Amino acid sequence: MFKSPFLKMAWRNLWRNPRRTLITTSSITIGLIAIVFYFGFMDGMNRQTLENNIRGHSGHIKVYAKGYQKDPAISKRIINPEGILEILLSEPHVLYALPRINTQGLVATGEKSAGAMILGIDLKKEENVSDYKRYVGEGTYYIPGGGILIGKGLAKLLRAGIGDILSIIIQAADGSMGAENYKIGGILSTGEAVMDNSLVVMSLEDMRALTVAGESVTEITVILESAEYTEKVTGALAMRLDMEVLELVSWKELLAFLLDMQGLAEIFKYVPLVILIIVASLGILNTVLMSVSERTRELGIMMALGTRPSRIVFLILLETAIIGIAGVILGVTGGAILLTYFGDRGIDFSQWKEGLMTIPFHPTTIYPVIEPVSFYLATGVVFVSAVMSALYPAYKAARLRPAEAIHFA
Repeated sequence: MFKSPFLKMAWRNLWRNPRRTLITTSSITIGLIAIVFYFGFMDGMNRQTLENNIRGHSGHIKVYAKGYQKDPAISKRIINPEGILEILLSEPHVLYALPRINTQGLVATGEKSAGAMILGIDLKKEENVSDYKRYVGEGTYYIPGGGILIGKGLAKLLRAGIGDILSIIIQAADGSMGAENYKIGGILSTGEAVMDNSLVVMSLEDMRALTVAGESVTEITVILESAEYTEKVTGALAMRLDMEVLELVSWKELLAFLLDMQGLAEIFKYVPLVILIIVASLGILNTVLMSVSERTRELGIMMALGTRPSRIVFLILLETAIIGIAGVILGVTGGAILLTYFGDRGIDFSQWKEGLMTIPFHPTTIYPVIEPVSFYLATGVVFVSAVMSALYPAYKAARLRPAEAIHFA
């Protein structure tokens, strides 16, 4: 089976105490399965949270009238969105182009009033795209004409509930003051404090009537097949649209805070890996030290017969490498099987829905994914740390004095 005498010797040495070898291999295997699955779970959760924020909040790309991002006034709007919508929907990788009107105003009941972000959307088009339907905790998403959805915090501030009348006052597109009464049809709970405390959603038709905006919109939200196409599509659209009157803004600018949060989460993701490395390294160190101690006389005889200390070091590291390779192969296989299984079926956290609502656009069903970088990093670090942990016992064995080692009891 083995052509190399050292490989053959290392293999035989491992099975002198099969129980110890199996325990050490199992600890690496179980730990690596847990880490691979944990990495896949975290990567899947981060990816879905980002995608939910993109779909429910920013979109992958925003199309604005020139200057709107710096000064989001309703006077800076897209006058003729139909032609732009045709161009957007004809671009590869674009799934949806959603016209919206976004403005600010004053909302009031009989006793209370507050500032609000007022959003007009095509409820039918956005039903299966953004998460507004999902975050309706009370009432219904399918509000009729003259109906609105408001954030949970805003409803609490105004002491308003389903069926109550809310007055909205805004500055219209023509410079006049627009005012109208609307019936609350649903309460939104997104988990994002700013949105829950200030958001009002109504149909695009009602919003156009309130703002006297005609067919114009303040933004067009573009949803892509995946976030990875953002730069490619943005570049292509910049060539096809009139950039003297329009501007394109990607989700990376709009969700910079979320990218920072995920970057921090990425750092903390490696804490369990560090713990695994420490525990596995100490276990392997103890195992190899015991093995060297039991074979002191044998190692002394080998050195007395002319085996160089470097060969002794190589033999011990080779034994550890075999254990490490076996543990990594089994751990990676087990982790990949778990990720594949739960990646298809998902892990349902809907029973903790109330708690998850405190995290903006957090998924209630998480689908773990295999990210190559995390996958290879975990396996590589575990294997290298396993071999490195055998360096001290190997060095100690190489420093043995043959005459003393031969007479070791």
